[in-house]
Amino acid sequence: TRTADWIRGQTSPEETILVWGFEPQLYLFSGRNAPTRYFEQHALFVQIDRRDIFEEFLSDVRKRPPALIIDERDGRLPPLDPVERENWEISSDRYTYLPERYQPFLDFVSDQFEFKEVVERYAIYRMVE
Repeated sequence: TRTADWIRGQTSPEETILVWGFEPQLYLFSGRNAPTRYFEQHALFVQIDRRDIFEEFLSDVRKRPPALIIDERDGRLPPLDPVERENWEISSDRYTYLPERYQPFLDFVSDQFEFKEVVERYAIYRMVE
């Protein structure tokens, strides 16, 4: 895909990427690994009684920060862009019980990453050096 080609051109094989969403094929197509075993985030949001899962995810990405975060932006997860997220939260009843769980990750992204560009439909964020 064009996105996988872009990822390969912007990262080295030993760098990790994180796909924020449900598109794990981007790891395969780009030849890049995830920094965590939660390479797609379904488990983080459906197992509401398992707070430890999100804590493990956050610990993993802090210990081994990805070079890029690819935001799928399909409406199922909170968007990484603060303006898009505000509109998402207003218009969506999904995951409204979880903001305290995913907010530390969103804070990590806003502190450590900057928006790079949109490739196909994905918003791509690069770690600030």
